[in-house]
Amino acid sequence: MATALRALQIGQYPQALEIFQGIARDRAVPKQIRADAHANAAVCLIRLRRWEDAEHCAQAATDLDPGHVDAWFNLGGIRMQLGKTLDALMAFRRCVSLRPSRLDALRYRANLAAQYQLWSEAADAYAVLARSYPQDRSLWSRWIEAMVLAGKAPLLDELTRKALDQNPQDALLRVARLRVLVDLERFGEALALLSSLEDIPSELAAWVFTQCGDTGNALMLRDSVPKRARYHVLGLLVPGWSEDPLAAAVEYTRNPDPTDSARDLAGLHFSLARTFEDHGEIPTAMGHYAAAHSILSRQEPFSWDGHRTLHRWLVDERPWRRLAPAKASGGARWIFVVGMPRSGTSLLEQVLDSHPAFLGLGERHEIAMAMQRYFSDRDGKAMESAFWNLQRQAEAAQGHRWIIDKMPANFQYVGAILDLLPDAQVIWCLRDPLDNGLSIWRQHFRGQHPYAHDLHTLGRYYRWHEAMLALTQERYGDRLHVVRYESLVEHFQGTVGTLLAHLGEPWDPRCERFYENPRKVRTASRDQVRRPLYQDAIGVARGRLEYLRELQSGLDAGCNDVLA
Repeated sequence: MATALRALQIGQYPQALEIFQGIARDRAVPKQIRADAHANAAVCLIRLRRWEDAEHCAQAATDLDPGHVDAWFNLGGIRMQLGKTLDALMAFRRCVSLRPSRLDALRYRANLAAQYQLWSEAADAYAVLARSYPQDRSLWSRWIEAMVLAGKAPLLDELTRKALDQNPQDALLRVARLRVLVDLERFGEALALLSSLEDIPSELAAWVFTQCGDTGNALMLRDSVPKRARYHVLGLLVPGWSEDPLAAAVEYTRNPDPTDSARDLAGLHFSLARTFEDHGEIPTAMGHYAAAHSILSRQEPFSWDGHRTLHRWLVDERPWRRLAPAKASGGARWIFVVGMPRSGTSLLEQVLDSHPAFLGLGERHEIAMAMQRYFSDRDGKAMESAFWNLQRQAEAAQGHRWIIDKMPANFQYVGAILDLLPDAQVIWCLRDPLDNGLSIWRQHFRGQHPYAHDLHTLGRYYRWHEAMLALTQERYGDRLHVVRYESLVEHFQGTVGTLLAHLGEPWDPRCERFYENPRKVRTASRDQVRRPLYQDAIGVARGRLEYLRELQSGLDAGCNDVLA
């Protein structure tokens, strides 16, 4: 080993590699030394830029020694080079969980989490980095941005106000405060702050004016906004922005600035699609939706091989059953509203929150974070702690018998939820698969939805979600209640009344006036839940079947190969 290490240090990588691989293959050598040999062989292969071989060696090191911090770190870096960014994120998570002081791994984790729009995870990581490197103000700025995008602007309100009072000339603080106020929809305060500032980027200022309805001031900034994707999105929103903003935006998508953000460019395609829909030009609109998803598919690749691994872990292995469930000791109980996105979860939460027995908490990230970490590092104590914390949150709720987490994607984790929170209930929202698929296709989500960027994959994923529902019904019976979107809209009182009876709660007429509920809704359905019930979204896919053939083919193909 010493000879190989000296060869590695002086750059004799092929010679070092040969020795390390020989040690790694020798079963008579202790496991820890073989793991080190695999890890060092991976380093040699990195230097030789043989990335796939390097991945194999680093993976072999972690298989032999799951606590090998350096091997996990190198595995993350190798996977980034191979474009396997989601797998890289998993490796950096494991590295940080083993050694929290590895701030280099934490920085990669933060940036990758932000890339995948896992804003809560990114915010947690940037918070640690900002405290560790107080001189790097950009980390603090990224933490604020991630917190806002995670829907946690209310937590920043008092903090940013006090910080700005103490440092009124701090440019980063002013921008941060502005972002928080706009996200909280306190437009009057945002405009007042904006009017007192001189060095805010023109693009941000124009966006704030637009969000606040002050298009006159937005127009005054037009010439100073960089002519990139966001410039053209503003052009579609602000009357008089340019002579023909629609044509200019379309032309930009054909010849974009190569340095422009892929997500901003996808956002422009989504904006164009909605604009063409408003003009009744459905074929053109669907083309822009396809272009947006094509861009996002490169940012968020989906792998059926990886999904099969996840399915086996969730359905067959279920390692959390060896953990101690959180014991209830009074107080409120959890309800998890789950299903595919755009299946009626926001509407149902709004209805229930209008009932005095329920408190809606919106889309929370604790379950997904705990499950992803457990899948990555198999740390049972951390998993138990996460669920015990959820139980304590429920017990601390005052004046309500139920609290609601309506993160739709938690449908994947209902087995762990119901095993580790024995008092919890799950409400599963279902919607017509074609209507649901079209609605997902038309939505530019904040979070990560890699399955949604290809219609055939989306159809197959929908069938997988149905299979997970069937399995949950078989295993957990009356702890699960299914609500169909069409039934909720067309037979509102009967559907809600049946659900309330299932939960042991009486009917309350305030449920029918859910649209008067003043609570903040931060999901893609925030506008819909402010309106009385309407049936326009039922059967909407029937008018676009010619554009949904791939979605239908995915539904027809199903997911039997995943379930096998």
